[in-house]
Amino acid sequence: MKAPALAGSKFVTGAEAGPIDTVLNGRPNTAMQAFGKQLSATDIAAVVTYISNAWSNKATANIAQPADVLAVRK
Repeated sequence: MKAPALAGSKFVTGAEAGPIDTVLNGRPNTAMQAFGKQLSATDIAAVVTYISNAWSNKATANIAQPADVLAVRK
């Protein structure tokens, strides 16, 4: 199965909980692996903030915080 594009994705520019969960737990049947055990909450917040604002994405209001990651990680 092909993973969805990140550029222009409403999933990436929408609520942060979805992308945080994806980075933490991966996505079954895609190349997206889980990074919850390898990356800190700060690192995951940085990744989510980057993908929300990179390429053609302009979700400047989406700045993930480590506390957001910890809330999803529970």
